[in-house]
Amino acid sequence: MKIESLSYTTKDLVFDWEQSDPLVVEEHIELPQHDLINKDIDYCTTDYSSGTFACVQVVFTIKRRI
Repeated sequence: MKIESLSYTTKDLVFDWEQSDPLVVEEHIELPQHDLINKDIDYCTTDYSSGTFACVQVVFTIKRRI
């Protein structure tokens, strides 16, 4: 999942992950037949011809229970 600014450049808006507990997934939330194996956070800030736009992303790794 990506969260990216589409109209404000990094001169006006910056996304940053918290140093401690940057991403919290509530334990009571479930995806039927799946387990959350891992979550990887990263930055995806991108340079375009119109400027540099802030972006953060998380990749969820899930495994199907069969």
